[in-house]
Amino acid sequence: MPAFRTVLALLLATLSLPVLAAPPSDDRLEHLLEVMRVQRDTERMLPQIEAAQEQMVTRALAGDSSVEKQKAVRAALAESRASLRRMLAWERLQPLYMDIYRKTYDGEDVEAMIAFYQSPAGQRVLDRQPQLMENLMAAVGQLVGPELVAMGERIAAMDKAKAAD
Repeated sequence: MPAFRTVLALLLATLSLPVLAAPPSDDRLEHLLEVMRVQRDTERMLPQIEAAQEQMVTRALAGDSSVEKQKAVRAALAESRASLRRMLAWERLQPLYMDIYRKTYDGEDVEAMIAFYQSPAGQRVLDRQPQLMENLMAAVGQLVGPELVAMGERIAAMDKAKAAD
């Protein structure tokens, strides 16, 4: 009878331990990122970032006719764009995505997400994602737009103060 109690106690203790789910494989993570269109969406994001940078530079240069300053700012913008393209290249982002998904989801989660995103409903979600992001960016732009304008005005004021010194 004591052996039975020991076995029963060990069994109950084992059942109370959290079940460790298997981590997703690289192949399945790659497949998930593919069906979620992550690479395509990331590549679509770059022109939007660049357009936002262009707007910010245009606002900052508004009313400034200094050819030297405009050339310097445009050169800095070009350098920033090239740097962003290097940083956000899929070859650099894919391992990052895979690591984050691996840390966040187990194999079962990844399989469920693959099943969803391959379904008609999942495909509709993905099809509407660009519109969702556009709406989100517009809303955020309205929210932070006044601050960006104010920042441009502060920069212009600092430039005028420097020129007066």
